[in-house]
Amino acid sequence: MVEIVTERLVLRPVRHQDAAPVSELSSDSDIARMTVRIPFPNPVANVRAWIQATSANSELTFVPTLAGAPIGVVSYFPPPNTRGGEIGYWLGKPYWGKGYATEMVRALIRHAFLAPDLHQIPISHFIDNPASARVIAKCGFRPTGRRSLPCLSRGCDVVALAYRLVRAEAEALAWYRTL
Repeated sequence: MVEIVTERLVLRPVRHQDAAPVSELSSDSDIARMTVRIPFPNPVANVRAWIQATSANSELTFVPTLAGAPIGVVSYFPPPNTRGGEIGYWLGKPYWGKGYATEMVRALIRHAFLAPDLHQIPISHFIDNPASARVIAKCGFRPTGRRSLPCLSRGCDVVALAYRLVRAEAEALAWYRTL
């Protein structure tokens, strides 16, 4: 897997040495409760197992770094019972509100669309996550409906809003053309 360089970040493949910083950043209930797969707390052993599993499957998982330090995770992963993939992401709380999420999601969109047979990318967020709704809108995704997704840290299914970005629409966006 390659590294993706943005204006402020380097998105690099997840590594085994990322286990401790990823565990520390993601062991925050405000982060875990807005994701499908992160437990709360998220112990280092759990992150190590996730890194091992990620390395063995078709998931494209990157750790966005700022000055070399991990600040979160962004992935293009196959969701259950579907053909294709979906973008998922989270940032450590110290990095919220600075535009990093939009920057890393846009970079992953551009990278994913390098695959000539990929024509659209889905994404979703829990209904009680307005910050992700703003990131998704800034990236050009269009709403497609609602669905229920499991949330490991909440221990229940949560209503999520679903979106998609079609390649032709992405290519027409100003930010996409300038990356």
